[in-house]
Amino acid sequence: EFPAHSTLKTFSNGVKGQIDKCRAHIKKIAEDQKAELVVCPTNYPAIDGATNCRTLYQVTISSKKSVGKAYVDELESFGASEAEKARVFFLVPEKIVEYFSISFAKDSKDDALKLAEFWVVGINLIEMIEDAQKKKSKITAS
Repeated sequence: EFPAHSTLKTFSNGVKGQIDKCRAHIKKIAEDQKAELVVCPTNYPAIDGATNCRTLYQVTISSKKSVGKAYVDELESFGASEAEKARVFFLVPEKIVEYFSISFAKDSKDDALKLAEFWVVGINLIEMIEDAQKKKSKITAS
């Protein structure tokens, strides 16, 4: 299970410069150690969100994902190193988790594996939505 987050920060893809602002914000919260989930704008390279520089997320419904130069560049931009690896979580539908595969570009494989641990986590999106709706109902009723 992932820890509950006290805040959620999202970045719009419709506003110029949001990718740079998102990257800077992720770096800042890593220093502040806040419990905040950051959702990156559309077209952000390599990841969809982060809780800090060392915990990155990508959500996909695909049964495979490729890790290449964009991932390595993003890991390096967050300061990942062999001594301080990042953790990249691929969040996939529970029904495909055992079939999900990660492929590495030949020229990026060694660097990617030096900079990060790659994890695959199956999620039940329908259950998560129902839980969120129940929590919202409880808050509204209070």
